[in-house]
Amino acid sequence: MSGPVRPSRRLVVRGGDRLLQLRAIPGKGRGVFARRPIPAGRLLCRCPTLRLGFEDCARLNETALAKHFFTGDGPEFEAWLALGLLTLVNHGRPPNADWRYVDGGPLGCLVELVAVRPIAAGEEITIDYNTPLWFEPVP
Repeated sequence: MSGPVRPSRRLVVRGGDRLLQLRAIPGKGRGVFARRPIPAGRLLCRCPTLRLGFEDCARLNETALAKHFFTGDGPEFEAWLALGLLTLVNHGRPPNADWRYVDGGPLGCLVELVAVRPIAAGEEITIDYNTPLWFEPVP
């Protein structure tokens, strides 16, 4: 499908199982929210990634994606650009979710977003970015 982008009347984007939704947050931008109560340990979403090399990261650092890829901590430099709702989860301390890398076999590296404590319906999903923040957090 091509053509001009039309504004949506809907202010939410729902995940496939209708567990999560993307909503506008006045004064903050966008965020991912629970549509219903979520127990601790629940898988919230599984996102594919793109593996990046050093040169890719250097180029991305000059774009709006500069703070949206994750670097590894192994002996070889690796980074991943996660796709999907994970990229729109805001920072929060203490967070109510965390992510983990999983081997997706032929699908490559996947990132799973998991609840680390019970999350109430309507509550924003947050993770700790585990890096020095480049912005002033908004409650």
